[in-house]
Amino acid sequence: MPDSLLTVDKAFAIRYENRALAEQMLAEIRSRKLDTEYEIDHCLANIYYNYMEFREALVIYERMLKSKAVRNDVQKKMEVLQDMCDTYDVLCETVKLRDTIDQLYKLAIAENDKYYQGQALFLLGVSLFNSGDSKGGIAQIEEAVKLMGESDRSGKIHELYGMLNTLSSQYNKIGDTEKALEVLDRNERLIRSENPVNTGDLMVLLAKKASMLVLLHRVEEADSVYAVWESLPKNNSLCRQFYIVDYYRNRGRFRDALNIYESQLKSLREKGDTVSMVAYNMYWGMAETCYGLKQYQRSADLYQRVVEMGDSLKRIEADANAKEQATIYETHERERQINRLEYWITILFFIIALLIVSIILQVRYMRTLKERSKVMANTVDELMIYRKAALQGHDSQKPRNGSEGVVEDDNSATSDDDLHQHFISVNSVVVNGQLFRQPDFDREQLIRATGIEKNRLSTIISRCAGTNIPGYINKLRVLYAIQMMKEHPDYTLQAIAEACGFVTQSTFIRAFKMVFGMTPSEYRQRYILPPPTA
Repeated sequence: MPDSLLTVDKAFAIRYENRALAEQMLAEIRSRKLDTEYEIDHCLANIYYNYMEFREALVIYERMLKSKAVRNDVQKKMEVLQDMCDTYDVLCETVKLRDTIDQLYKLAIAENDKYYQGQALFLLGVSLFNSGDSKGGIAQIEEAVKLMGESDRSGKIHELYGMLNTLSSQYNKIGDTEKALEVLDRNERLIRSENPVNTGDLMVLLAKKASMLVLLHRVEEADSVYAVWESLPKNNSLCRQFYIVDYYRNRGRFRDALNIYESQLKSLREKGDTVSMVAYNMYWGMAETCYGLKQYQRSADLYQRVVEMGDSLKRIEADANAKEQATIYETHERERQINRLEYWITILFFIIALLIVSIILQVRYMRTLKERSKVMANTVDELMIYRKAALQGHDSQKPRNGSEGVVEDDNSATSDDDLHQHFISVNSVVVNGQLFRQPDFDREQLIRATGIEKNRLSTIISRCAGTNIPGYINKLRVLYAIQMMKEHPDYTLQAIAEACGFVTQSTFIRAFKMVFGMTPSEYRQRYILPPPTA
């Protein structure tokens, strides 16, 4: 390959299209010494990070921090420290994260570098918010936005866009929706100030804004924002268009949402991508959307496809992990330049150890697979709990008094069939309106929403849901949490808890464990696959 084509930037640009070629190019650049070790290592570590291989990326970042090139260059040191902060953050290594943020901030203060001061305060604000100090976290991020705006870096617009997105999300999580929308408006003005305007970023922002407005029941405003989104040139960017799917589903436009899912899957099939995390998420979203369309049989088939695909991806992941460990080991041994005898002795030892580990992993995998199938089956059963009733008595689900979504308070109805029909109507009000996602939604709110007398409602829930009213509400919330973890594997547990209506993360964890017998973190570690990488 000509030297003109062998550049770090070109290798990084094709990382998603052809990772193997990108890494091969970096190896060739290193062997020909066409660039510095710092630039090559930085590119390689960032590729690992983009592919969610955070531990491998961290090894390179830590090695870079000790190198002479970084020790003698303050700007490079701050750049590596920021990368390490991002990596510690996703690995949830809080102590190391705080220590590295402190190093970065002190260095940026000494250099009067507002760009990295802003980066450090932003990371600190996110950490404080996630640990429960929402007020302190938001204050730090507001200051980070101010400093980033005052910096003279050419790439600050992209950083500000990300900071403002996070700030809007945090205001929304603490219930200050007006402030959240105000920050989104600030971000929109920022994007539109660029020349040319980054249409892709604008599309994503407007999609989020429209979805948020629908959830706030500001439907006319949401539709107005959607009209602007609709007018933007799409340039066949299925990835950017996908963000509007939440607006469609929240608006009840399940057919439009389904069209997007089907277009995404068609594109994946054309690329030969039939078993991947992206396809996995698409099938899950389609299953939920078909359920909204009352296509119950298709929804059930899609849920089964999700279970089968999850098992296949788990096996692929296990094989990839074994190969990755072998590659890491071999590379590590080459770097130490051991002699031939030591090399073969070590290889022999490694093969034996790998066989032992493989046997252990296989035993654990079979045990976990059995448990996972049970849990996933329970989850699908829960999500499809009214499928049979809907198919057998669709017309009987309508309220007897003819009103939309309110159950008649008929104290004379005592049969199981009567109770079941009332329960279906109650559940329709709560689920279709997503009332359980409101943090203050409780028994009194449920009584007002359904118009049923307190004792009567308690009887309906107890007999048909097998639990009391708080237990019923929390069950809907944790089932929605499962959906959130599947659709948004990059969301924090704090974000998921608040999106599902839990006031605190600890309450979410307790409720989740009561339903599934494990914590959300354990469930995610065992059953949620890594998020898509492209």
